[in-house]
Amino acid sequence: MKMIKDTEKTTKANNSRFYYYAARYLREEFAEKTETLNDEELKNLIDDGLRAAHANHFATQADAMAFIDIDMRLENVLSDNTPPTWAQKILTDASLTNEQKLNCLRDAYCTFEWLEQAHDTTK
Repeated sequence: MKMIKDTEKTTKANNSRFYYYAARYLREEFAEKTETLNDEELKNLIDDGLRAAHANHFATQADAMAFIDIDMRLENVLSDNTPPTWAQKILTDASLTNEQKLNCLRDAYCTFEWLEQAHDTTK
C-alpha cells in the first residue's frame, strides 16, 4: 500500500513539474500567443496538446512537449478534432518512428513559414 502511495506522489510531482516547465516554455517561446491566457487557460491548452499527443502515440514527456511545440507553431491544428489531411498522413504513417513524425511535422511548419515569407508582398 505504501508503495502505491509513493508512486502516486511521484506521478503527481512529475505532472506538476511537467506543467510548470511546459507553461514556462510556452509563455517564453509563444509570448504573443499566450499573453492573454490565464494559467487555467494555458493548462487547458497544454491538456489539449497532451491528449492529441497521446492519441497519436507520443508517450514520453519529451515527445509530448515537442508535439505541443509544433502544434502551437501550426496554430493548434494538430490538437484540433480533425487535423488537416497532410498532418493525419504523417501521424498515421506506421513506417515512421515518433522522432521521424516530429521531424516531418517540423519540416511542414518550416515549409509553411517559407511560403508565407516568400509570398509576403509587404517586404
